[in-house]
Amino acid sequence: MKLVSYLLEKVKKIQLKHIGYGLVILLIAGFSLQSYRLSVKRSELENSNVATSLLTEKINHKTDSIKLLSSQKIAMTYKSDSLSNVIRLLKKQKMELDKKLTDALTAIDLIPPDRNYIFLQDIAYPTLLYDGKLEYPFNGKQVTEIRKDFTRVDGLEKLNIDLENIIIQSEVQYSVQEGIISNQESQIGLYKDINTSCQTLVGMKDIEIKTLNKDIKKQKRMKYLLQSISIGEALAIIIILL
Repeated sequence: MKLVSYLLEKVKKIQLKHIGYGLVILLIAGFSLQSYRLSVKRSELENSNVATSLLTEKINHKTDSIKLLSSQKIAMTYKSDSLSNVIRLLKKQKMELDKKLTDALTAIDLIPPDRNYIFLQDIAYPTLLYDGKLEYPFNGKQVTEIRKDFTRVDGLEKLNIDLENIIIQSEVQYSVQEGIISNQESQIGLYKDINTSCQTLVGMKDIEIKTLNKDIKKQKRMKYLLQSISIGEALAIIIILL
């Protein structure tokens, strides 16, 4: 009977040892797993912080670009408005010149042909510049039309043509400036959209960071708890097995 009791006691001790070792291994495994999970959470938190920093930097860069483009747009708009006023003034001057030319040609129609002839002979094309007698007779209507041609060529029509060319060139320049302004507006709108998207992502990352911080605190508490249990259990098992 003593032998049986001794053997049973030995078996119980062996079982207790195995159970104790198993518990210690489980606690160590749990502690290791918790440490790993905590490390993963910290890595996720670091990645989220880096992503937030990059997004914030991008927002700041685009904000600076928006300010620069807005400043350039204001300057270009001022130039464009000034050029528009110049074009408007030039067109007004052209209309005035057109009216002067029309009035001058109308007035010529009211002048007698003989006076138009004297004007052409003495003022427009002085005969002193030519040798020989006068020839090439013209009727009254022809003389009037010749004076009209002289009046056109003499200055008003040339001024009108030059003025019209200036207006055309100014309108082309104005169109180019308006295109630049439109492009600047598009870029500003694009950068604002990018900023809005980045700010939305930053908001999401902030929520993610808060959640990760909470998870990390929980994981730390769990790690410390398992660590305390592991040490306590190990000591208890060692005492029992002695």
